[in-house]
Amino acid sequence: MSKIAFNVDANTARIIGRENVSKLDGAVIELVKNTYDADASICIIYYEKSTQTIYLADNGHGMTEDIVRNQWMTIGYSQKLQNAKSKKGRVQTGSKGIGRFALDRIANTCTMLTKTENSSDILWQVNWEDFEYGKNITDISAELEEVHCDFSEFLSSIKNIHLLEFIVQNHFNHGTIFKLTNLRDEWSPAIVEGLRENLSTLIPPGFDNIFSIYLFTEDTQIEDAKIQTLSNDAYDYKIEFEVKNGWDVTIKIYRNEFDLTRLDEVFFEIGFNEPEKEYEYFHGKPIVYEKTLDQLFPSAMRSDSYSMGSFHGTFYFIKGSVPKKEQYFYKEGLNHKRPDKNFSGIRLYRDDFRVRPYGDPGTPNYDWLQLSTLKSQSPAAVTHKSGSWRVAADQIFGSAHISRLINVTLPDQSNREGIVETVDYIAFKAVLNEIIHEFERERQRVFKVFREYDDKINQNSAIENKIRTHADKEAQLLRKKGSVPESIRRDLYISPIDAQKVIDKQDREIRELEDEKRFLRVLATVGIAANTYVHETRASTHDIRIHLKEAKEALEYDNDVPRALEQINIARTNSTLLNSWFTVTLGSISQDKRERRHCNISDLVTAYIANWNEVTREREIEYKYASRDILFKCYPYEIESILTNLITNSIASFERFRTENPEISIEIDITQDHDGISISYTDNGRGLSRKYKDEPDKILAAFETDKETNKGEKRGTGMGMWIIKSIVDDYKGRLDLSKNKTSESGFHARIYLKGSVKEEKGE
Repeated sequence: MSKIAFNVDANTARIIGRENVSKLDGAVIELVKNTYDADASICIIYYEKSTQTIYLADNGHGMTEDIVRNQWMTIGYSQKLQNAKSKKGRVQTGSKGIGRFALDRIANTCTMLTKTENSSDILWQVNWEDFEYGKNITDISAELEEVHCDFSEFLSSIKNIHLLEFIVQNHFNHGTIFKLTNLRDEWSPAIVEGLRENLSTLIPPGFDNIFSIYLFTEDTQIEDAKIQTLSNDAYDYKIEFEVKNGWDVTIKIYRNEFDLTRLDEVFFEIGFNEPEKEYEYFHGKPIVYEKTLDQLFPSAMRSDSYSMGSFHGTFYFIKGSVPKKEQYFYKEGLNHKRPDKNFSGIRLYRDDFRVRPYGDPGTPNYDWLQLSTLKSQSPAAVTHKSGSWRVAADQIFGSAHISRLINVTLPDQSNREGIVETVDYIAFKAVLNEIIHEFERERQRVFKVFREYDDKINQNSAIENKIRTHADKEAQLLRKKGSVPESIRRDLYISPIDAQKVIDKQDREIRELEDEKRFLRVLATVGIAANTYVHETRASTHDIRIHLKEAKEALEYDNDVPRALEQINIARTNSTLLNSWFTVTLGSISQDKRERRHCNISDLVTAYIANWNEVTREREIEYKYASRDILFKCYPYEIESILTNLITNSIASFERFRTENPEISIEIDITQDHDGISISYTDNGRGLSRKYKDEPDKILAAFETDKETNKGEKRGTGMGMWIIKSIVDDYKGRLDLSKNKTSESGFHARIYLKGSVKEEKGE
């Protein structure tokens, strides 16, 4: 039996290469990255319009004849697989051995001159049109010869004399240069400018002292040819981060948004909790967070499958417009201008080279972290009292850096169009989003303090200014007219009765809006509860149907009355359970509970707990409620809404970690406070995750949740605790979660609600 060898159609090999570098700018960038892998410090791209020729040159280590024959000519071969680092220690950016087909994407014909420090000049030529259908790859050849021709001589016919001077000045004694003719694309001014924009984001800021790129046309001066990277001197906030060994996370946040001259005048009057620390933060000291991955990314605690490795980066925030600069001590000046579109967006770099298309303007991947989606879900202003402020995608830019050697679970797609969407890639994005969210919370914390200070200081002055303005206008009118005719005076006069009617109307509208807000909050709670327990309600209705069917069949076919009664009783039990579900979810919105009145808290909560006890009977939860007869003026449905959200969260915690504590309980104690009531709530579940353990108040933000799928994607609404906080704020109360910081297990909350209280004699 004879053995026969495989072969490959020449055009098939060409198609494989084309699919990996399908776009013109992608092909050029692939060749530029190869020059970096060759240890070049300079890469030159030159487009000569008059001859329709492209030159691409570098001062890297070049190739010997042996390397050209045995490596360059072997499609798919890459010595980068065996040697991940270059001679100078650079981590090499490619490894598939098909990047040379980028030359085919640009032009039909290619001539290469290459030279090492100790070898002769090698000239290599190929016509990519030889890769035709019907020819085997072994039938295609290129021309190779040893020549005596330095770079200056090879480029002697070009039109740009500045480029020739640059070659001589920088001593291109070794390296590689390609001459590409019969171009496949028309290199219009727009194409050239677009390429310049893409190259400007290819390498990170400050990297040009190691590797510089120059783009020449026929009339480009040397200083204009150099591709400039972004200078990051102007920003409102800077966020530096580092993840070590895929676990330890360090985040440093720098403030640069505020006019310190004006701020310092009143700083210690503003009301920061730790003014000495805050003063240092405003004057350049970074706010440092030391965390572990499971504190940012809760599913990391439940899985050892994540192996992202170490990575780091820097993000910059620039708000753009400067509203109410006096009110919030904003700076004025250039630092508030957003960067050019070429430097906007979050860019991803692998071994200091761009991984496209992440952050590319005008593409779906510009906002690859989906910041706009998060913003639309939570559109609150940074000064909002209870909402969660999220940064807009066009307000933040910067870079995250990974490595081919360290972040092996974040591989490139074969077509160079991004990273393979592995579980680790999804987790990587989630970590970046959480890092940004740490900044969002920090900035909003500062502005909430500013708003409280502004409300306190400027409320009276605003009224005074309004009165003064009206008085000035009236005085001007009197001076101008000398006197005001009686008819005009009557027209200007507004009676106190009419003014009171307007005020009363506005008060009614405000109350109606507040009532509507309260009702929507309760409806949201109903939705959360209904969504959480939809499986139980479906199971109950299914069981009722099945048992009633069996009862009917027992009577029709067997005349078995005892059996039928047994099935009816089971169906009745399920019906009671279903009614309890409806009471828990829909009972809160009944008309009598939507009226503000003095309500017997003991009766309300006892009945409510009884319903919860019924619907969670199979879960064997023990409810402990200390009964006291207290008449508290409130909306009953808001008390129930508070309890529903707390109990729902507890049950979710019990389900996730039931094996750790088989005996589960919820304890509620409501007492009279000096100017309202105090609700103490405790469960014996696992308690807050590490993400919230040190800062439990984080759970009060809208859409905040640590419930995740196995891929690290968020699930759940994250609205329950925010709803509770909103209700507490309406009662001018307080929500204390501090006990969770020191408690080893369980969730603990103490809620204070202000209002009219009447205590009745208990049993």
